[in-house]
Amino acid sequence: MLLANGPQQYKYYGDTVKTDSSFKLDYPHGQTSTLTDKRTHEIYFAAIFLLGKIPKLTKGRKEVIIVREFIHACGVPEHEKTPHGGIMYDIMTTSNGGLKEDTTEGEAMPPIRVGPQTLCRMRTVWSDSGTCEDK
Repeated sequence: MLLANGPQQYKYYGDTVKTDSSFKLDYPHGQTSTLTDKRTHEIYFAAIFLLGKIPKLTKGRKEVIIVREFIHACGVPEHEKTPHGGIMYDIMTTSNGGLKEDTTEGEAMPPIRVGPQTLCRMRTVWSDSGTCEDK
């Protein structure tokens, strides 16, 4: 994990991971960049970039951001776009010292909630877990 106060990169044995243009400094978020083996498609390195300085970054907001980025580092790249998507909802907003889905029904986190699409994707991280339809 690296604290970034703007565009940043990290070199790993000749490869480079870096923040992209969506890494803005005006709202609480992180960015995970992975290196994947071209033959096996397995992730062999993940760098998590976290905002180094942002106003009102509470303990609860940090917790939500870190857990969300750890899920990305495990190979779950997609965000949920359905209500009650939990920690991986596409767009988050600040709420009661934490973050929540940017919907009227969204509940503040922590405690961390995982939506059904994310739970399904997390189950498929292990190759012997089957597919989402199996669960």
